[in-house]
Amino acid sequence: MGLKMESHPYLVYRHNDANHPHIHIVSSLIRPDGNRVNTHRMGVDLSKPTYKAIEAEFR
Repeated sequence: MGLKMESHPYLVYRHNDANHPHIHIVSSLIRPDGNRVNTHRMGVDLSKPTYKAIEAEFR
């Protein structure tokens, strides 16, 4: 992955407050050294491949 966030803490929250079950994934954009993660193209470079993998695994 381009952003290298594999070791960041995260929270996954699954709920059914819409017409379908869905999840939210939350993580910090601050690295342990205090630098900020560059979020440019995050949706294409990280979010999309991640949610596609989750969808494939859990159908």
